[in-house]
Amino acid sequence: MYKLIIKCFLCSSIFFLLAGCTNTTTQKSKDSHLTIATIGSPPEITDQQITFESISLQNLQNDTKQLSEKYDALFIMPKYLSDAANDVYIASYEKLRIPTFFIESKKQELPFINNDVSYENAPRIDEVEYFATGYLNQPNEETDISYMTWRYLQTSKSSSKALENVYKKIFQTIEDLKTSSR
Repeated sequence: MYKLIIKCFLCSSIFFLLAGCTNTTTQKSKDSHLTIATIGSPPEITDQQITFESISLQNLQNDTKQLSEKYDALFIMPKYLSDAANDVYIASYEKLRIPTFFIESKKQELPFINNDVSYENAPRIDEVEYFATGYLNQPNEETDISYMTWRYLQTSKSSSKALENVYKKIFQTIEDLKTSSR
């Protein structure tokens, strides 16, 4: 009987501990505000916790430190993918300390981080058409190349709910990075 009481106590303690951790994490995500720079027209998102501010490619080239301090992420919208793949911006993507998301890029991050690879001439890496690719350079003293990438699928091209879910996943990635860098 004594062992049964101890087991029940331990199980319920673990349950309450895990439930408490989950609620704390959810509350932080709900309370967090993200400010995202966009090159191109921002996505039509009605989330009150997200603010989009338009910037130019010139800002990207000249102000990576300020952009990294002011914003939580950078979105490069479809209309600007070809221009953003110009070699002059490679150093900017490497210097940014916030993730860059290439929205509707069919070439993933390849043309944005490699010299002499235009968006038009970059090969498709795989058959899957991702809705967005995220990239964040993380300098590492041990290796010359050290970066993170993310890929996001949109389950239905015609569904606004599917599009909203993709953006929620992207925002969660940004929030996770923001939280881990504090």
